[in-house]
Amino acid sequence: MRIIDLALCVPCPSVFLSTLVMAHRPFVQSFYATERPQFTVEREMDYSRTFAPGTTPKEKAALILRDLGLEGRHNVPNAKDGAPIVINRQHALSNRRIKFDPATGRITVEREGFRSLNFLERVRRRRGFQDPYLVEDTWAFSADLTVLTRRHNGPNQVF
Repeated sequence: MRIIDLALCVPCPSVFLSTLVMAHRPFVQSFYATERPQFTVEREMDYSRTFAPGTTPKEKAALILRDLGLEGRHNVPNAKDGAPIVINRQHALSNRRIKFDPATGRITVEREGFRSLNFLERVRRRRGFQDPYLVEDTWAFSADLTVLTRRHNGPNQVF
């Protein structure tokens, strides 16, 4: 076994485990008291940034995350101008939900409780090079490298 092969197999166990978890989700879910992990308030703060006219909710979300030091993959569901902005900051270990209400100038940062089930599903669904964040590209690169190494060694060779 070559050391490089061992190092490149990092994504493989997570793919195997996540496949099992996703295929048997109702069974695995039965071990938890609630369907979704609870969010706990991490911090609340006043936020007085002003945004230029015409700034979209998605652009505002990116600025808010940068100001909070939470830059990374995120989405802003159903964002409308003038309405409170909810940002779902995606992270492999634990997601965060950031709520900004422009009317009150308050931000609430909540952290999702860790669950193995959710972690394995997130690892499995991480994909591509579409985000401008190094950690996302690193994961995608390691997955691509693993696939290329497996093809080079032959489909039936384990190591």
